Amino acid sequence: MHHPILRLSVTITIALCMTACASNRRPERPEVSPERKQSLYSRMIDKWDINRDGIVTCDDVAAVRRALFSTLDTDDNEVLSPKEYRFAQFEDKSFLFYPYEKANTRNTNDIDFAEFSAVPHTEFAGIDRNKDCTVSVDEAAYALRDEFRERRGRDGRREGRRGEREQGGNRPPR
Repeated sequence: MHHPILRLSVTITIALCMTACASNRRPERPEVSPERKQSLYSRMIDKWDINRDGIVTCDDVAAVRRALFSTLDTDDNEVLSPKEYRFAQFEDKSFLFYPYEKANTRNTNDIDFAEFSAVPHTEFAGIDRNKDCTVSVDEAAYALRDEFRERRGRDGRREGRRGEREQGGNRPPR
């Protein structure tokens, strides 16, 4: 490594690698316009505002949970058996992280609505960043932006509407 030509070639190789890495960075995206934020918020309202009061709140999540509990309670006894509870994860991904044993805080043979509704709603928690139980225009815009980014692959590809992989933003032929 003491040879000057070898040292020069290592230095040039390192410089070229650093230049190549720096040139692959994406430019920072401009801030989302207020009009675009409002448009994204309207999409969030359409999806989450269950009581149609114009805002997305913890009350909307509670209404969704109440409806899900009623649907899962097939024998209408106001509690969920392990057999009934296992279907919750297919309707709300939050329940993937809360197996029956974890949600059954009373250690009984069933789960009541209080235990069921105590399972944190992970998607809403991710949207309501300041944890005030209300989704703001900015929070909705950032959540939808993050959702879009998650769908994009590391190789610049993204999933299409039907789950197909798209290359460079062009939709595959149908």
